Amino acid sequence: MIYHLLAKYYDQLLGDPIGSELWIQIVKEYVNGNLLELACGSGYISSQLALSNIVLATDLSADMIHEAKCKYTMPSLTFRVMDMLHFDVTTCFDGILCFCDSVNYLMNLDQFKTLIKNAYQHLKPNGVFMFDMHHKERLYEFEEEFYEEGYLGDVGYIFTIVSDIEEKTLHEHFTFYVDGNTLHEDHVQYVFEIEDIKSIMEDCGFKVKVIEDFVFNEKVMMIGEKV
Repeated sequence: MIYHLLAKYYDQLLGDPIGSELWIQIVKEYVNGNLLELACGSGYISSQLALSNIVLATDLSADMIHEAKCKYTMPSLTFRVMDMLHFDVTTCFDGILCFCDSVNYLMNLDQFKTLIKNAYQHLKPNGVFMFDMHHKERLYEFEEEFYEEGYLGDVGYIFTIVSDIEEKTLHEHFTFYVDGNTLHEDHVQYVFEIEDIKSIMEDCGFKVKVIEDFVFNEKVMMIGEKV
């Protein structure tokens, strides 16, 4: 299961403080009120947004939700295990958010369409669905394998990323050396074309804005207003 072993070390290994502040700022520019965050990870973005909004923060990984609950306790913030493809809520929101290239874990356009339709159905009129995804140039950035090794306290790790340009995928591999044991975790992300996703959003009824150079040109920010 993804984000099982990694959950405990996520902020140390993959945390992006600068990117997180950019995500928080753009949310404040476009939406406030009752928010749903999908794939909230360790909960930092949700915790900051909950200072001025009511936030339901969800993630498929029970381990990530456990870590988030340990870090943040606020009356305006609720954490829940939930699959972004199967919304388990009866509330409609002013904004639905999905950041940190989490949509790139979707395996195909059919799954993306399911997500977008669900988001539309769970937004109030004029509500906003915001998410970022990998820019396709990331495939070429990792055509040659990225390799990193080090220590997180007493835990040794190896972290690699390599792309498959033909399959339009990014493959991440994590190795952790914990108490004499070698533990592995693998992630696969799929890179999508902007126009394909924009078209699906428009077909579902969203008015779409695309920011193609978000977070140092690494990501594409998609902003859909329910009209």
